[in-house]
Amino acid sequence: MSAIWLLGLQSDPKPEVNEYLAQSLNTHEPLASSLADLDEMLREEAGQALVHRFKMSDFNGFLATDFPLFHDRDQDFWFKAFDVDLLTQLAKVEPVQICTIYVSDGSMAPTIKEGASILIDTGATEIEQQDAIWLISIGETAMIRRVFVRPGGTLAISADSITNSFTEFERYDVQIHGKVVWIGQSV
Repeated sequence: MSAIWLLGLQSDPKPEVNEYLAQSLNTHEPLASSLADLDEMLREEAGQALVHRFKMSDFNGFLATDFPLFHDRDQDFWFKAFDVDLLTQLAKVEPVQICTIYVSDGSMAPTIKEGASILIDTGATEIEQQDAIWLISIGETAMIRRVFVRPGGTLAISADSITNSFTEFERYDVQIHGKVVWIGQSV
């Protein structure tokens, strides 16, 4: 039923398309239609695409490396809608290869504050840009870090909260999940 109808502002109890989409995205119950149908309707009606939403811990132990990604029933939000044009400008991949992550610590402050939401281009797994921020895993721990390729091929990894401190790793010790292409945070 439509919230607008329940408030007596509309005669039709069936929700408008945008209201239906908002209700569908905020429910913990399985969606009535397939996600592909919902995504297609969202693209047609609002010019937006569904982007998988994760917590940093979902990438610990390399659990969330294959796309399309799994849906954890214990997670509060599985998807967030983003403007398709914005996604196209930010990354040269299909929206299914982009995910959003809630940043749970301040290790990349002041660049990325605790509580920020970031978009990750999971199609980018080779470090080509020297001064970029990446979603990586080292061992069983996922993290957002600045990564540089050193002469000889080792990777220098740093957290912005610690000035001029780099730790070097062999390339094979670091799993690269994707590149940070957008940071959403309050000032």
